[in-house]
Amino acid sequence: MLRIGGWTRLSSTPFLPITLGVLGACAPASPEDSAVSARLDSVYAVFTRAYADADVDLLMDSVYARDGYYLPPNEPILEGQDEFRTQFESFLGPIAERGEPGPAISFDIRDRAISGDLAYDIGIYTIRRPDASADAPGSGKFIVIWKRDSTGAWRIHADGYSALGG
Repeated sequence: MLRIGGWTRLSSTPFLPITLGVLGACAPASPEDSAVSARLDSVYAVFTRAYADADVDLLMDSVYARDGYYLPPNEPILEGQDEFRTQFESFLGPIAERGEPGPAISFDIRDRAISGDLAYDIGIYTIRRPDASADAPGSGKFIVIWKRDSTGAWRIHADGYSALGG
């Protein structure tokens, strides 16, 4: 058993979304939650800048936890930056090597809950490569689990996503 924000979690895997959902539904927004929410939004701003600059180092240094998990669609779970850094290098690396601008990405948060040193976001992302036509953005759904590290910085601990059809 693990105690999180005064709640007991029986298992570390299947009940995490349920536990965080219950915590989010039961706890009123506090000034501290508002401050944390602003910090999470600022990390998304860094994520957006890192994509636009095709800067994998910025993503790894400022957005993702070193011991995090990356859950790309139709692939195994990647554990730790050493494993999932290659996903970003294969996507953004060639863009950076050509000196071109990276893709524009934005996030629409549909649900957010914060409890102590953990939080989650569920939402929709929209991504557009600079060479794509204005009417051809890609979009998908995502879930992010945030964790506050020992320095007080919020990092993405788990990131799962998939494209939206259509």
